[in-house]
Amino acid sequence: MTLIDIRAAIVALLADLLHVQVEPHAGRFDLDELKRAATRTPAVFVACLGFSDVEEKGHEISAEVAWAAFVVTGDKPGNPRHVSSLALVHALGTHIPGNRWGLEESEGIPEQIRADNLYSAQLDKHGVAMWAIGWRQRMLIDAGAVVLDDFLAAHVATTPEEAKPGAPVLETNVQLEGAS
Repeated sequence: MTLIDIRAAIVALLADLLHVQVEPHAGRFDLDELKRAATRTPAVFVACLGFSDVEEKGHEISAEVAWAAFVVTGDKPGNPRHVSSLALVHALGTHIPGNRWGLEESEGIPEQIRADNLYSAQLDKHGVAMWAIGWRQRMLIDAGAVVLDDFLAAHVATTPEEAKPGAPVLETNVQLEGAS
């Protein structure tokens, strides 16, 4: 099973347990990413943050995988964001310990579980509360299971940093050799 498949299993189980929007996410948040995520609150975003202590076990790899669930909430009538975020973190704190996510690939249970309030004045200005709850869990990962398509074409659109507002967007299409 790949890390992508494992993350999908975690997302699906948490969505069933929490009854809020739970989505896979690429990693940690910056302010721009948080602004996009804040339009879909309350939500939990699950990310794989890395892995370590890798050991070969036949056709699989055993690794200590770092996971995080980012809780993002906004104000709702009668339910301020700091209350709803704390309620979701509490629920995660009761569902993560001991959870193997229904996967044989979970060699161990979540360890080093830690929740952090990511409050800042900037977040508060944008009307959201955010927490991160992270854990480490030993998982079996298929060796060589991921196959990526060849990178043969790209579309690039950009505006130079020093450009004035309303300046045209520079666009190009790149077709690499071997692309059809």
